[in-house]
Amino acid sequence: MQAEGVADKARIVQGDIFKEVFGPATVVTMYLVPQLNVCVRHRILAMEPGTRVVSHQFPMADWEPDESAEVQGRNVYPWVVPARVDGVWDFRDAQGKALTIELRQTFAKVAGEITRGRVREPLLSAELRGRDLRFSFDTAGATAAPGLGVSLACIEVPAMDERRVAVITGAASGIGRATALELGRAGYALALCDLDPGELERTAAAVKAGVAQVVDVSRAEDVARLAQACRERFGRVDVLVNNAGILRLGAWQDLDEADWRRLFEVNLLAVARVTRAFLPLLAASRGHVINLGSGASLLPFPGYAAYGPVKVGALWLSEYLRAELGTRMGDAGQAGITRQPDWLFHSPEHVARLIRRTIGSRRFLVYGSLLLHVLHLAYRWAPGPMRAVLSATTRKQLRAGTASAEPRA
Repeated sequence: MQAEGVADKARIVQGDIFKEVFGPATVVTMYLVPQLNVCVRHRILAMEPGTRVVSHQFPMADWEPDESAEVQGRNVYPWVVPARVDGVWDFRDAQGKALTIELRQTFAKVAGEITRGRVREPLLSAELRGRDLRFSFDTAGATAAPGLGVSLACIEVPAMDERRVAVITGAASGIGRATALELGRAGYALALCDLDPGELERTAAAVKAGVAQVVDVSRAEDVARLAQACRERFGRVDVLVNNAGILRLGAWQDLDEADWRRLFEVNLLAVARVTRAFLPLLAASRGHVINLGSGASLLPFPGYAAYGPVKVGALWLSEYLRAELGTRMGDAGQAGITRQPDWLFHSPEHVARLIRRTIGSRRFLVYGSLLLHVLHLAYRWAPGPMRAVLSATTRKQLRAGTASAEPRA
């Protein structure tokens, strides 16, 4: 850099591309293999719309470059980071007439329909570059009108960190992914974490997450790194969804101490660890914490001899956090969503909708299904008969398991 005379204008940072903050940059150049391009893509998409990106030699999978060129026998691929424009927009044209456009977006590709009064018709030649969206439409079924240019800055598109921010653990699949999609549709900026990098990348790309990190919630340093990334990227957190968890099924005598320790580390201690790490941001925004529980913490379902007691701990942790933090985080500071065993199963999308509706409410314990609620009430008001039924079911399952494990002649 000294030889080129730019030593005072540049600096070299030796670091992890999955941890370093890209946000302040206005130009990004890359020379990474395709797999790494895809892994950092969601972080680039979360940057300021209009940021210019150039990749040497390798593209970024289905995010097609704006153009391509060949320089000294090497391919060069440029992009401009697009604004997030999918959804419904209401505005007025130059004559003051009300217009509504509904947009569908895949990276910088945009399609949709425009509604004028009772007339609905497709957009033509839609182009998105940074914050600038341009399209045309057929006027009265005649000829195509000149391109109607719309500066999204004038429509006041909210910047990513001006929206409410939700952090979701265990977000790569199942309930975590469904919750990310649900809250993304509701307009939240998202920070996601999981142990599965491939599935996490797919979820992060689907919701255009501002932060997505591979995190083991049982490791304090991983959780601290996630909280710091959210502080730097958003400056706030409004909702924390403690969804990450593991399941160990089996009879009491079949579960060893290692199973208990792992369940305790991930399903209970990690809930406390993550909540503690995000507490300053949550308290500042009077935010909300959603802890995913289980019907096994309310009823002794067969096969949940270790999982159920640990989830009881998570339920009472929520009780104590609500009692202590309610005045700091608002009346709905803590809530628990109870899931249930497979035979009481509801889809991840159903639970995600419950989570979205619970945010901002005053409810504490939210049942995953009406049947679970009825069974819990029955257990409280008639514990003797319910214990007898559940105990008989447990013994029957244990006998069936023992019989199936016996060698056959």
